[in-house]
Amino acid sequence: MLKNHHTNEADLTLRLYQVSKQSDGSMSRIRGSARIRQIARLIEITDLSANPRFSKMSNITEDIIDTLETYPDLFWLMSKGILVTSSSYRELDGDRFEFSFDNEQFEGVIDGGHNLLGIGYFILKLALEEYGSDDDLKALSKAKVWGQFKSLYMSRLDLVKKLISEHSDADELKILVDIEIIVPTSPNNESHRSDFNESIPLISGSRNNNASVRPEARSNKQGLFEHLKDNMPSSIASRVEWKTNQEGGKIKVADVIALAWIPLSKLSLEIRDDEGVIQAPNPTSIYSSKGELVTRFDRFMSSNMVTTDSIPAELKSNPVRSALELAGELPELYDLITETLPTSYNERGGRFGAIAAVAKMNTKKGKQLSKFTEKGVEYRCPEGFITPLVYGLKALMQLDGNGEISWATSPKDFIKNHLPEIVEGYMGVIKENNMDPQKVGKSSLAYDYVIKSFELALRSTK
Repeated sequence: MLKNHHTNEADLTLRLYQVSKQSDGSMSRIRGSARIRQIARLIEITDLSANPRFSKMSNITEDIIDTLETYPDLFWLMSKGILVTSSSYRELDGDRFEFSFDNEQFEGVIDGGHNLLGIGYFILKLALEEYGSDDDLKALSKAKVWGQFKSLYMSRLDLVKKLISEHSDADELKILVDIEIIVPTSPNNESHRSDFNESIPLISGSRNNNASVRPEARSNKQGLFEHLKDNMPSSIASRVEWKTNQEGGKIKVADVIALAWIPLSKLSLEIRDDEGVIQAPNPTSIYSSKGELVTRFDRFMSSNMVTTDSIPAELKSNPVRSALELAGELPELYDLITETLPTSYNERGGRFGAIAAVAKMNTKKGKQLSKFTEKGVEYRCPEGFITPLVYGLKALMQLDGNGEISWATSPKDFIKNHLPEIVEGYMGVIKENNMDPQKVGKSSLAYDYVIKSFELALRSTK
């Protein structure tokens, strides 16, 4: 992992070939090619925090590895290489450069993560074939994402270093890799460093601005998810794929963002950006248009009415802050409704497990696991049945004189005490939609019914 503070000891030393340097004001870039044996050190010290996504094994990485094996002399021309940023560097003699990485979130590899993974796989395979075991090679074949690969690489780092020490002149370790390093023109000039810090996130976003980088990855890079993360239980937040290909990211960030729009749409705010007013989504979008809601969330949170222009962005709207605090509770409430719905349905004379869509989701014997908390439940439930009921929680949210939002009553107690009676009528909604969860999830009437039922039940408690 890159260190997050400056020391006199450099993190990386590169001897570059065909080196050139370009400067314009406070920003410079150094371009050249480095031997693949030097990239081994970069793999050792980086965790790809500065990259908008984590790389994973795919056709792309397999092609990179194949190029290294088949056309080693042309690799520096056939690959787009690696883009690195460093705020602290020193030029030595012989076209050698020392680089230090002060901030792991913005310095390091910001583009070319798949190249780095492919190169790392190639190097580690060489080391394991020379000094490792068959079990090591099997473990390498199973390391499909960056986190898994990096863990294996570090556990066998002694073999990599031994390979480089004993076979530094081997043709495989002399392959050239195209590399570009963006640096402040004068690292000791505070103005240049400030310009560098402000520019790197923009450069990273632009270099990665293509179809393979999802909008949520860019939002995460800008820090737009941070307050939502902080308000979720760590056991859930750690399982969300905030960053593309994040190891352990079993929960799609779009699922979390879609739920966040429930309290956000309750706010009495008119948030604008350069494109105009950002409208609250229709209730059915929470089920059927999650990708669009991520894009809309990015616009909403990026507005200067909500966050600062700094990177990472700082939240400055107290109403939005209050809404995200409630949003952090919704994944647990989603699972509580998942747990409660089947029992309530059966107690009202229905046969929840006999619904075709439910039976299809619960083919394994024994208890299933809920979506967010992985709690054991009798049935996993189709999202189309659950989402309107979760949306009903909006009726339990209230605004104060400052436009901030809070719960009018305990949502957990409300679900336990009132969801059974609400389900009795909701069964009719399910039946009217031919027991099809997709039709229920896309039915505006289902959301209208649930909201009115929640409001009526809330009034009965006062």
